[in-house]
Amino acid sequence: MAFNRNFNRKNTHSYKWDMPRLGGKRPDDIIALSVADSDYPTAPIVKRALRKRVAHGAFGYTYVDDGFFRAVSAWTSRRYGYRPEPGWMLTAPGVVNAIYWTIRACVAPGETVVIQTPVYQPFYRIVPDGGANLTVNPLIDARDHYEIDFADLEAKFRSGAKMLIFCSPHNPVGRVWRRDELEQLVALAKKYDVMLVSDEIHCDFVLFDNRFTSLASFYPEYEKIVVLIAPSKTFNVAGLKFSLIIAPDADIRARIAKTLDTNCISASNPLSIEAARAAYERGDRWLDCQLAHIEKNFRIVADFFRDNFPEAIVYHLEGTYLVWVRISFLGRPVKQITEELIGYGLALNPGSMFGPDGEGFVRINLACGRRRLREALDRFRKYANDIINNDKT
Repeated sequence: MAFNRNFNRKNTHSYKWDMPRLGGKRPDDIIALSVADSDYPTAPIVKRALRKRVAHGAFGYTYVDDGFFRAVSAWTSRRYGYRPEPGWMLTAPGVVNAIYWTIRACVAPGETVVIQTPVYQPFYRIVPDGGANLTVNPLIDARDHYEIDFADLEAKFRSGAKMLIFCSPHNPVGRVWRRDELEQLVALAKKYDVMLVSDEIHCDFVLFDNRFTSLASFYPEYEKIVVLIAPSKTFNVAGLKFSLIIAPDADIRARIAKTLDTNCISASNPLSIEAARAAYERGDRWLDCQLAHIEKNFRIVADFFRDNFPEAIVYHLEGTYLVWVRISFLGRPVKQITEELIGYGLALNPGSMFGPDGEGFVRINLACGRRRLREALDRFRKYANDIINNDKT
């Protein structure tokens, strides 16, 4: 496996590595542990499928057949214990795109949609862009992990919210929600007739002894559930723009399908389809090796902060490859910290980009080789020590 290879993505029009940076540093000087994609090649089985399709040479209009949907269903069944019917699935160019069109299809203009913060930053935009009112249910910061504030969530549901956009596993805080938490969530949604839209793009990244439960497994106990998955994070193919909408309820599925069709939204890309099919049919072993790699990288980060900056809090990483770290001990706004880190050759995501309750945090992407990760941490150490020493003088 190539997870520790010195893999270079620079000069490939990579958003993560080639976009202009602040602070006078050229992209070549930067180690980027920011944007949520991986810094190693996709699985060999995916590359072989793409080479075969490219060698054919024709890339005309393409459709997704039932065999593809059966491969997706088999993947979720063997890895997570639920088997969606092929007829429940629709395709879209990406998960954010799918959430947006689901809002447009299922929420009337001016109705309320809930998100749980801090959360992936597009959630703040797609709700009002979809014509809905946005309200937040802040997660409870329990110092080294987060919990759902069910009392506040019930108040939001009681006041008339129509939809919750759920993030499972949660980006950026790294929670894998337990089944008992999901049971409580579904019971509340059922009580107040709230639709649950679950972004499960990181579901393949469940680490250590944690176990993933999809909200789709609660159908038909509650029918107003839509689940969104994609191979994009798992197999580093986000640029191929492909996702799946799993909507067991026929009425909800028909409304989403009509909205996609009316707005000419299609994910029928011959390359993305072949990549996803190969990943879901034969990508298990490669994924399992990647999970072991990420677990080791997390231990490196946790040990680094414990040994060098014990004032920092590294939150338990149950899922995703994104570590949430409180660095408020440095005593300055986190946006300022991440801008200054550019001068030390390191790009991290400021927690504030995930909402006001992300102030004081950074998000660190672990999907990289170990040597690159250690070098990035060395750059952080030099920066932090300079800040601490300057504050003493």
